[in-house]
Amino acid sequence: MGWKRAGERFTNAPYAGRYGESRDQYIDFGGMSWIFWGYLITAVSFRINGFDLLPSPVGFVLVAVGANGLSMYSRRFSTLTTIAIVAAFVSLTTVYQAVIPIHSVSDGMVLLLCALGIVNCVVHLWFLYLLFRGTADAAKLVDNVEVWQSSSWMWATAKWLVVLLTILSLAGLALRFFALMLLAGVGGIVWTIMLLVYCRKAYNRLHRAPIADGQG
Repeated sequence: MGWKRAGERFTNAPYAGRYGESRDQYIDFGGMSWIFWGYLITAVSFRINGFDLLPSPVGFVLVAVGANGLSMYSRRFSTLTTIAIVAAFVSLTTVYQAVIPIHSVSDGMVLLLCALGIVNCVVHLWFLYLLFRGTADAAKLVDNVEVWQSSSWMWATAKWLVVLLTILSLAGLALRFFALMLLAGVGGIVWTIMLLVYCRKAYNRLHRAPIADGQG
């Protein structure tokens, strides 16, 4: 099911019927705040002697908690919860990482890191798709076209930006060209800020927003 045109009235949003079983006639979008902090923790790394002081598993657990709390508004948040839980276990391997100069990395290790980078790119895009589409589903419940448009734009941007940053990062690794990796890192910071701003905006616009007529 594709994105609706801007301005078109939203109807039949996923799980909208569940509101008929509740006295609440507004959206509780507090889970997005958990996702905000969780994503921030996964994106930021402070290491001392190889140990991450902001471990990614903690961030993914927060994302899972937030997404689970939003699952009544879209099935995509249910899937996002599962992905975040799996990611929390997988990311345990990143809690400690030895610092190795880029020119000391063997060719075999470069190939392995490139393969992992591609997998990470695919999973990241899936994560973002579920987040943006799930939020768009919630926006339909309250007829909030602004959040829906923002979700559509963010996903359209993510599809090429995340791939581009991955290519730059892997090319820099393969060529042992630090400048490319640095450029990818700066781009990643910009994207992270954009995503965090989006999450905060979605929370502010949707949390406690009244459900539109015909959606409850």
